[in-house]
Amino acid sequence: MFHVTEKTAVHCLKETETELSLGGKEEAEEGPVDVPVAGGAGFQLCHKAQTVSQINHKLEAQLVDLKSELTETRAEKAVLEKEVHDQLLQLHAKTGQSVDSGAIKAKLERELEANKKEKVKEAQLEAEVKLLRKENEALHRHIAVLQAEVYGARLAAKYLDKELAGRVQQIQLLGDRVV
Repeated sequence: MFHVTEKTAVHCLKETETELSLGGKEEAEEGPVDVPVAGGAGFQLCHKAQTVSQINHKLEAQLVDLKSELTETRAEKAVLEKEVHDQLLQLHAKTGQSVDSGAIKAKLERELEANKKEKVKEAQLEAEVKLLRKENEALHRHIAVLQAEVYGARLAAKYLDKELAGRVQQIQLLGDRVV
């Protein structure tokens, strides 16, 4: 898609230069200065559109990944809620039997303390994950900016190569007219 747009822009640029050079000496001298600026702006516009398209594609892929993670997390949550419910039923069944209530109370306190320690560890891990995700996102943005700069530099080099080839061709044509 972009290659076709570039060819069209180069073609329009050449037509504009030709029309300006036919208009008169004053316009011909000003034309080459204005035309490259206009061509460069067109190429920059194409470059920016390409960059936005690439970033949009990456964000769409991330969205798909996040949706799948959300589905997995919801499934895990449902399983854990069922396990908690089953354990509560087992606890009620055991308390209905002739078991010392002091032993049950001590066991529950130990389990609550263990659960509290696990939750603290989970909270720490979640905080680390959030921090790493933020850092990862910042690095992704930085990579996108660098890719855009590289792409822009390549596009500028390609444009300058074509501009130079056009100037060389003009010089050759002028040389042929002089001879």
